Amino acid sequence: MNDRLLEDSVWMLSRARGVGLVLRVLIVVAPLLAAASTNAAGHTNTALVVAIAVTALMCVAVPDSHLGLLVVGLIGIHWVTTVDDTTSPWMLATAASLTVFHTAMAAAGAIPSGASWSPAMRRRWSRRPLLLIAACGASWVALLVVDAVDPDRSAVLVTSALVVLAAAGLWATRRAGT
Repeated sequence: MNDRLLEDSVWMLSRARGVGLVLRVLIVVAPLLAAASTNAAGHTNTALVVAIAVTALMCVAVPDSHLGLLVVGLIGIHWVTTVDDTTSPWMLATAASLTVFHTAMAAAGAIPSGASWSPAMRRRWSRRPLLLIAACGASWVALLVVDAVDPDRSAVLVTSALVVLAAAGLWATRRAGT
């Protein structure tokens, strides 16, 4: 980052009040919770946890940057390299933390840091993440079911899963267009 961008980011951060301040705290805390749940599911990779923490702190200064993608990528690498159990319930905590991080980054980048939020804004910015977290829970349950059944021998299960995914994709596409 150049010096001017850093100065502007620090100035904007100093203006954060109310919800804007909460969003910036969530931008740091959510990736750390994702790293902690990954550590609980597997083992600790200290270098990756430090990289996640440093990058998340940088995201606070510039929430409208692409640094959030790096944080998500680092958390994904951390999960893949440290967790062996693909059905770990800690997956839910990691997914929820990533959802909170993404939502906080999007809101902090889209809304001025000192803005007051109306009840309608709170509903709008909380409804979709809550639905996504619920979908993560449903996906995890489906993963447990598929893991319990040998999918190689169940053409009905694979076909049903593909039909459900196609229907969900069509529903989401049509819903997004409204």
